[in-house]
Amino acid sequence: MEESTSREKILKKVRNALMNKPAKESIANIDFESEVFYRSEDEPELNFAQNFTEAGGKFIYCEDNEGLIDNLEFVIKESEWKSGLACEESNIQELLNIAEVSYSSNFSEETPIVVCSCEYLISRTGSIMISSKQGSGKAAILNAKILVVIAFTDQLVFDMKEALNMVKKKYNGSFPNMLSVITNPVNQMNGPTAQELYVLLIENG
Repeated sequence: MEESTSREKILKKVRNALMNKPAKESIANIDFESEVFYRSEDEPELNFAQNFTEAGGKFIYCEDNEGLIDNLEFVIKESEWKSGLACEESNIQELLNIAEVSYSSNFSEETPIVVCSCEYLISRTGSIMISSKQGSGKAAILNAKILVVIAFTDQLVFDMKEALNMVKKKYNGSFPNMLSVITNPVNQMNGPTAQELYVLLIENG
């Protein structure tokens, strides 16, 4: 049966990529003359999903905002997040309101699950760049036990250099006071210590 949506095609590619990992090359066959990194011909969302899940994250692809709401409801139900949800960003709060998800607008020890946005997703490493400019407080991002990141496909970039250049351009040549890169739920740069990490990626073009 022919696949009818971009979501189905992306999810199929993600599953196949995770199941069919290439065998490790012998050191004798390594080409030391070529560039260290190269841009894959695969879709950036596929590269991000593969690298992100291999690092221990949980990736969910959403075809649109309606798909995001459906997936949010599913994740909350399956994970039994009965309470303790915090979201400090007004644009994300609007989506939670539509999904009829209960949340606190301020992070505390009683709200260890934090839903937030991000600056960029780095496809080469499966990393997430977040900053203090997004609207979430530093305490919420750094101390969440479960971090749920909502992002759009136009936030995907290839590598750290591109992400930093985009942030600098976005904020007129300066950087936010806090700029962190999450590489996986256990080993992260500059502080975040979430035990579980989700990315819900929305297709927007």
